[in-house]
Order: sequence, then C-alpha cells, then structure tokens
Amino acid sequence: MKVVVAGLYKTGTKSMKEALEILGYDVWDVSEQLNHAGGVEQWEKLLNKSGDTKPLLAKMLAHCEAVTDGPAAVLSAEIFKTFPTCKVILCVRDNEDVWFESYRRNRDTLNGNFLLRFMRLVSPTVARRFDLMKLVNDAISCGRFVNSLPSFNPRGISPLLCKRAYLAHIAHLKSVVPPNQLLVFNVKEGWVPICPFLEKEVPQVQFPHANRNSSNATSSGVYRYAMFSSVKAVRKQVAIELIIALFTAFVTFLAVLIVFLLK
Repeated sequence: MKVVVAGLYKTGTKSMKEALEILGYDVWDVSEQLNHAGGVEQWEKLLNKSGDTKPLLAKMLAHCEAVTDGPAAVLSAEIFKTFPTCKVILCVRDNEDVWFESYRRNRDTLNGNFLLRFMRLVSPTVARRFDLMKLVNDAISCGRFVNSLPSFNPRGISPLLCKRAYLAHIAHLKSVVPPNQLLVFNVKEGWVPICPFLEKEVPQVQFPHANRNSSNATSSGVYRYAMFSSVKAVRKQVAIELIIALFTAFVTFLAVLIVFLLK
C-alpha cells in the first residue's frame, strides 16, 4: 500500500482515482475493493467493528497499491495503521456545507434509482452489495462511533449530524497520520500539491475532474457504475438469480390466472 485517499463521498474521490492512475498507480475503487479484497462479507465485518481490523485489512489489501472511495475511505485511518509507511491524501470540499449539499443530492439519487431498487429485489447478490453501501453511507452520515444508525433514507438524515461526522473524520485523520505523510487536498488545487507530496513529476495533462457539478443523472450513472461494476465478477450468479426471479413471477402469475379462470 502506497497511497490511501481518505476523502469521503463527494470530495473528489473519482477525480483522485483518475489522477493516481495517470501518475502510474494501480488504484482500487469500489468495484476492485468488493471483487479483489475478500468480498462484501469482509468489509461488513470491518464496518461492523468485528474484531481486530489489522490482520484482516493486511490480508485483504496485500496486493493493493492505492485505494479510494467506498468502504476503504471510511476505514482510511485503520488502513493507515495497518500500512504505516503509506501516504494519505485527505480530500476535502470548501467547507462542510458545500460537502453536505453534494452528498445529500447523491443519497437522494441512490434512494430513487429504479434500476438499483429492482435489482436489489430480484438478486440477493446485488442486495448484499447495496446493503454494504448502506453501511458505508450510515457511517458517513452519522459517524462511525454512533451506536444507533439512522435508516437509509435521504430525507431522514440530519444535516447537523452529517456535517459533524464530516468534520470529525477530518480531525481524526489529522490526529492519526503524521503531518509529513498527510496531504489535505481540495481537487481545485490540481497537480501542484499532489506531485511533490508523492514525489512524482507533474504530468503534461490537465488534472482530471470526474463527476464535477454532477446532476442527478450523472450521479445516478456513478452509482450504477459503482454497483454494477462490482457485480461483474459474479455476473453469472446475478444472471441466475434474475432468471429464477422472473420465472417465479411468471409461474405465480399463471397460477393466479388459472385460479381466476376456474372460478
């Protein structure tokens, strides 16, 4: 592990993935984390604070060079403690109010995404991934050390609690990571702070700005990517589950129809 991007959702983590890839790093985003790092079950254990995190993280991320977004962002302090020689880039927004509005819009989009909701109903595999992202969002929106988590409902989240959790995440990282290994970074700053920090030459390309000023449609696309790209490794299982669900619905419909006609 060389680089941990510790920014929460909507702090420029997609831009950081592209930037690190331009700099030559093999970056694990949400899909890689779920497919190559032990699967959903292991991340659930970590997010539910089950046991010592270091041995499990060391095994899960043994072949990972850089990580961003998803459950890893929420667990970034634990990842640093597991790999204490790595560097940490803590992505932030201009302030907590700007971050919260962007984050709230994303949660609204996820909650209202018909495709995700349909696939969650018919596929236990997709449902498991969706529920993991619920754990991640709950950790972000109310802080990881709150015992009673709110329901996964964007209209029910507390702006005050979310903003406090965002600021607490920043403060916690600053208290854990030594200053010479930590870069607090706003994507507006571009290459200038990052390249010296990582001891890299400044690329002759513009700093990427993925998902900038995302509309609901764009955010929906990002969530579909995050969910369904993580399903690629188990797409046969998902396909089987979908066929079974459709067949069961068809048989149920025929049975109801026959009963109705025989009356």
